[in-house]
Amino acid sequence: MNANEIRIGNNVLDKHGDIIKITGITDITLFSDEHYKSGQLIEWCKEIKLNEKIISDICGELNELSGDYRIQVTDDYSMSFAMDNDMISIGDDIEIRISETPLHRLQNLYLDLAGRELTVP
Repeated sequence: MNANEIRIGNNVLDKHGDIIKITGITDITLFSDEHYKSGQLIEWCKEIKLNEKIISDICGELNELSGDYRIQVTDDYSMSFAMDNDMISIGDDIEIRISETPLHRLQNLYLDLAGRELTVP
């Protein structure tokens, strides 16, 4: 993981495997006020792989009719997460593989599209 891949507000795993929310970044160090008073080297941190539990926590309940999870991004776009075919669909135009998208990239994509933070419980 590199400093240019992440931003303040992203969630990552620290060197102990605990989830931390980034509150500061330098070239080599991440800071999180929630767990540490000092920083951790970026090389110690790992991305969080998306899975059905994380997606369910973000989106709520599975839509039984369509068989996917959904979250509204803007008035015009929603993201749908289809676990059976490993796809995140944004509107009708964009498809991204869930297995290739760590949580911090989803957070960044959502911020770019919606102009607000993605709530990750």
